[in-house]
Amino acid sequence: MLRCFLLLVMFMLPVPLIQGQDKAAARYFPLEIGKEWRYRKKVIENDKLLPAEAGVVVVRVTGVVDLPDEKNKDDKGKDDKGKDDKGKKEKLLAYTLEGTVGDKKGDNRKLVEQVAVLADGVYRRSAAGKTITPPLAFLKLKESWPVDAVTNDTPIKGTFKLGQEDVTVPAGVFPKAVTSTADMLQIGEQTMYVKYWFAADVGMVKQQTRVNGYEVTLELQQSK
Repeated sequence: MLRCFLLLVMFMLPVPLIQGQDKAAARYFPLEIGKEWRYRKKVIENDKLLPAEAGVVVVRVTGVVDLPDEKNKDDKGKDDKGKDDKGKKEKLLAYTLEGTVGDKKGDNRKLVEQVAVLADGVYRRSAAGKTITPPLAFLKLKESWPVDAVTNDTPIKGTFKLGQEDVTVPAGVFPKAVTSTADMLQIGEQTMYVKYWFAADVGMVKQQTRVNGYEVTLELQQSK
């Protein structure tokens, strides 16, 4: 269960934005039906590589729904119905992502989550069929932001911080990738480290999670 949750977790400013960074968070998590990312998965437990658990994770966008009435409030003065300061209502779309995990031959588990993308951030609304309340923002274009949510009666609390660094994965080199890091994300009684790397117009190019000596790294091999 814990290892499945690690994979599910995989899947704006009072201070200046990183120089040259686009203000639309959607650029760093572009979603449309049919889009697909293929990741190489590496697993380490207590500093030992576990080749038997290495594999490939394929994430596909399989659906989208319009949620025009869902409440949302960002840092720039939108009211609780998603209107900006000029009274224009922002359209909210929620995308269904299906991740196929093949750890072993013949073992192809499917993990499903729902993600909503707004101009100010990317929010996970559900994972493994369980709603996250309120939706958890795992990417925002601001220096840092707190998260305080509940899923399946399990509280999720912590703080994410924005960063930027070059990253190299099998798909290539991505200069100045945007990073989103939570050093101590509290999930129930577990404390987790999670870090995402995002490239503009590509999406998530790398993810790393650690908990209790167990580490899972996903690195982009191909996107289409």
